[in-house]
Amino acid sequence: MIKPILLCAGLCAMALVVAANDAQATGSNQVSYVSNTGSDSNGCTNPTTDACATFSGALTNTASNGEIDCVNAGHYGDVFVIQQSVTIDCAGAVGFTAGQILVNGAGIVVRLRNLSINGGGDGHYGITGVNVAALYVENCVITNYNAAVAANPPYYGIHFDPSANAQLFVTNSNISNDGSGGVTGGIYIVPASSVTANVVIDGSQINGNVFGIVGDGRQGGIVRGTIKNSVVSGSTENGVTALSSGSSVLFMLDQTEVTGNGAAGLFASGSGAGILARNTTVFKNGIGLDAASGAGLVSYGNNSVAGNTTNGAFTATVSQQ
Repeated sequence: MIKPILLCAGLCAMALVVAANDAQATGSNQVSYVSNTGSDSNGCTNPTTDACATFSGALTNTASNGEIDCVNAGHYGDVFVIQQSVTIDCAGAVGFTAGQILVNGAGIVVRLRNLSINGGGDGHYGITGVNVAALYVENCVITNYNAAVAANPPYYGIHFDPSANAQLFVTNSNISNDGSGGVTGGIYIVPASSVTANVVIDGSQINGNVFGIVGDGRQGGIVRGTIKNSVVSGSTENGVTALSSGSSVLFMLDQTEVTGNGAAGLFASGSGAGILARNTTVFKNGIGLDAASGAGLVSYGNNSVAGNTTNGAFTATVSQQ
């Protein structure tokens, strides 16, 4: 079994560069529009006559707490930074971007809805949250962040590394085929020292990545995660991973399937790391349950652990609450 290692230098460097820049200019539109026939020389105020061409162009015209809507299906630009509270919504259309969406603004709330975010076999990450109060990823597809050779920074679908207490919500989304070497893959959560990341993953498919979902507290951050009504499957390495060297990193799984992962279905390592499970199926993994170095795997007594090469065992069982 391959044990995780921390790879973050490239993303951390990019975050520092962006943080050093002036705050992104914002406009006055409460609602801005992007269209596949638009132009970034427009003001983004009218869906048929004044739409912008890219999310970047629309962001400069949109007020804080405003919204950007997609008029129709289109490729709306790549590699952009969000530094204001905003909703980007492509309901009813296919809003495509090759990603590297960097969310970096103190206290901001960002909602990304109905987007197709596709790295095309390259790209370091689909979305990264560096400095944000709350990041919502809803009804999105994030895929193909996976260089054949990991010579550049690590590759992730979502990389959540907040520098202040923050929340991440991933709902009804599909995150697949992400990662290349090391601890890379679908969703990677690594808050800064003494920072708490509260995470909810609901109704989502985390499939075919290197690692599925990782909570990493080895920098001294705290992770509180709930994974419910979801599937974590087909990872090359672990399905769900909790890592800590003292700070608290806890996942609660509820009504979730963890299947077909090459290493462990559930893996926890280090003092302070733990995974609690109820109504959860752990099936056809290399190792079903794997706890190391003082970590805990706790069952509420109503899980199914079967058909793994080695099933393993929970370290404790508690009554339903």
